[in-house]
Amino acid sequence: MVGLPRAVKLPHWGNEEESLAVKPNAGVLHSQVGTKWLRSIKLASAVLPILIGLLLALLILALGRITLPAVFFVFLVLPWLIQDAFRFIPWLIVTWPIFDIYLRIPLPAGVPDLSYSRALVLLLLSIVFIEALLSKRQLMKLTQLDILILIYLVAQLSSRLFVIWFGGMGKPDLNGLLDIILIPLMLYWIVKNLLVTRAHLKWFLYALVIACLLICLSGLYEQALGVRVFKISTNLGGTELRYEWQDVQGGRAAGALGNPAIYGATLGIGILAGIACLSHVKRKLTQVTLVATIGVLLYGVFASYTRSAWLSVFGVLFVAQFFIGSLRKRTLPLLILGLLLLVIMWNGLSTSSFIARRVLTMGTITTRLSLNQLAWERFLEKPFLGWGSGALNTFGLRQVGVISHNIYLTFLVDGGLALFLSFSAVVGYLLLRAIRLYRMAEKSSLERNVLVAMTGSVLIFLLSGLALELRYFGYFNALFWICAGVIDYLGAGIGVKSNEYSN
Repeated sequence: MVGLPRAVKLPHWGNEEESLAVKPNAGVLHSQVGTKWLRSIKLASAVLPILIGLLLALLILALGRITLPAVFFVFLVLPWLIQDAFRFIPWLIVTWPIFDIYLRIPLPAGVPDLSYSRALVLLLLSIVFIEALLSKRQLMKLTQLDILILIYLVAQLSSRLFVIWFGGMGKPDLNGLLDIILIPLMLYWIVKNLLVTRAHLKWFLYALVIACLLICLSGLYEQALGVRVFKISTNLGGTELRYEWQDVQGGRAAGALGNPAIYGATLGIGILAGIACLSHVKRKLTQVTLVATIGVLLYGVFASYTRSAWLSVFGVLFVAQFFIGSLRKRTLPLLILGLLLLVIMWNGLSTSSFIARRVLTMGTITTRLSLNQLAWERFLEKPFLGWGSGALNTFGLRQVGVISHNIYLTFLVDGGLALFLSFSAVVGYLLLRAIRLYRMAEKSSLERNVLVAMTGSVLIFLLSGLALELRYFGYFNALFWICAGVIDYLGAGIGVKSNEYSN
């Protein structure tokens, strides 16, 4: 037998192994392979890029610059987020304050605008439901806190339906229903169902720190320029054309949140998150970065020049240091040193015009006392179901010239005892549960530190509500309910561990 040269086998691409060295008509075969390859190219692969290009061009002409970030999100960010639905939570917390200002589509006929936060929360809610239906995610069972929140939701809806059916002083306020009630409550439920691991908790804390740092820098940037930069365009429903908070030297920092009191209170939440994860970071560089970030956020709270932010944030931080590991051993000496410097420098500070104007002024206090008296009188007239959503603001503008600056009086006037007590029940149960979980949690554990940070954030919200009408600040409301969801999630985890140890 005549030996043939050993053929070198090509990689196996088809159903049969082909050796060109033993095939006399290899050139013909190569031509056939090339023809098959050309035939295998689908027409859509050639036409699709052209269609996508035309579609993008039409979208840019119709919607403007908003198209480009939308395309970037859909084709690059969204596939990464969908791999683990929890990733939506850090992404939303960090991007919401800035993106929600610019990424919104006005809708006609009084329909609430399609904003960035609304679209993303609805998308996330749909993903969680789909995963649950496909048995890819196990949802938490109904808790007592869930039931209390449902009662609160019914009370809120009733105060708006009262206005629609019976008229009265208030307004249905569909935007407020979405931003202050429905979306925050959706996030409460979503967060408690998406948190699964300790890594999720850490990323959640980091997201709060990063978000608050960006908010802080936005406020300091505006304060340095003396110009309102981060505002909703008048084309998208914005009204403010100038930098409003100019009642002190350089202006009060407000940033992307638009209000110095909310700005300072939100930074307090970021400070608590940073402190909670500080002791669980191993790398020195990360620790130094966290400490530096906390220092910037503390300065941001001061730069808000708002008494409600100062009192709520610094008051909660003072208490929190006794509940986070051995933090008080490092912070108490610094606090005592700071108080001594404050006493020494008090004479100079008291004569400083902008500090005295913010700390010692009584003009706003007098106005708010008059508004509180008016609110109490109106509450006594309809104590059970109230006057309807938005009623206190209407009364205040007509008789005092200002809107409400106390969310609890708003509850009493707008929804009566039904609304006020339903919210009080949620808050009371939440705080009592946090105290019980703190006693059950392991000392110096991440879960215990997160619990302290979330409880402190809830307290900052509640204290801020004594001097603010919180219904206009969707992001701040969302953070409150997100913290409530984390506490409820920790309750399930810490409760299981406690039962395991006891058995």
